Amino acid sequence: SGLDTIICHLYAIQLYLNGHAYLIDILKFKNVDYICNLLEHKTIVGFNPKYDFRVLERITKISFRNCYDLMLAEIQLSLGMGNFYPSLAQIIKKYLDIEIDKSVRESFYNQGELTELTNQQIIYAIEDVMYLFPIMEIQQKLITETKLNRVLETIEFPLISDRKSTRL
Repeated sequence: SGLDTIICHLYAIQLYLNGHAYLIDILKFKNVDYICNLLEHKTIVGFNPKYDFRVLERITKISFRNCYDLMLAEIQLSLGMGNFYPSLAQIIKKYLDIEIDKSVRESFYNQGELTELTNQQIIYAIEDVMYLFPIMEIQQKLITETKLNRVLETIEFPLISDRKSTRL
């Protein structure tokens, strides 16, 4: 909830595994450490996962080391031209020609602290991860064609989880 990783509340963890989207409702399942321990050494695919990593590290003290960031990949692919920080909705539209409604996002932080997730919020959270892998596959093909692999794998992605580059 919100944009500040220090004071925000964690309401859900969304996962996409083996072709299925899952949502862990943290308001009901409070053992965030358990989930994070399971995921700690996995490759996390996300859109600007640095924010999520900061929140989870603040709560659990667990650091995530392996990631693929669609936003950073898109910035590299566009060579910084155009919309410097593209939104997930823009990337979904660009690669999959699907329009998603991001207006529900505000309900996570504009209504005070939540005590329960609404059906709309659950659907929004699940849809938020459904498109990540198809986009990653397209981006990785383009990254290979444009020979940007080394830049992303050795510079950009490692900086996401680098503790020195975050303010906790």
